[in-house]
Amino acid sequence: MILGILWAIGGSVALCILSFKFISFRKDMKEAIKAGDYKGHIIKKHDINGLPAVFGILKPIIYVPYDFEEWGNENQRDMILLHEYTHIKRGDHIIRLFSMIILCVYWWNPLVWISVKLLHGDIEMACDEGVLFYLSDNLKKDYANVILEYAVNKSGITLPVGFGESNTENRIKNILGFKKISVAISVLLVVVVGIFAVFMMSKPANSSTDLEDTENSELSVFVLYNCNIAYIKNLFVY
Repeated sequence: MILGILWAIGGSVALCILSFKFISFRKDMKEAIKAGDYKGHIIKKHDINGLPAVFGILKPIIYVPYDFEEWGNENQRDMILLHEYTHIKRGDHIIRLFSMIILCVYWWNPLVWISVKLLHGDIEMACDEGVLFYLSDNLKKDYANVILEYAVNKSGITLPVGFGESNTENRIKNILGFKKISVAISVLLVVVVGIFAVFMMSKPANSSTDLEDTENSELSVFVLYNCNIAYIKNLFVY
């Protein structure tokens, strides 16, 4: 009973903090000035710390600082906008919000805090890889330099998905070590899995145990096949 009350109090406090940050940020963003659009998504300017960032659920908006036009050159600014656009295409702003809600529910579990922190780091690195699919190999260093130059460390409970997230060192290492997987290799992998699927599905079952094993194998192959199809589609999402 006492533990239940403590859990409810802790969860309520965490949820109140999260809601306050969400409402406060949304209120501040009402003063933002529209500055154009990028690939169909509105760009707005504001002087709040932590920008560039994406904020919004159904219609996410890219927010940039007032002095964004003075940041580096046009190429670098385009990389930053591409990063934010990739966050939107991947639905990272939704994933991040849900992760914070889960954190409010399981606030007492240190493993959840660690998992959420790692998740946010993985979101940024996955987004970086999505950007690199767009860029040529000789621009990897330029993109890493942009992150290093404009990265802004953050702490606490945050809602927007921003360009300058923490974990900068790991992100730069991941960018410099990133290698594109050719579409041909991906297609070959799907073909191999497809052949394997046909072989497993055509294998006769001699008993109920064999039948159960075959069904499990077919399910595993089906999941693996669809995962590879989804991966190839992701190559062209960005």
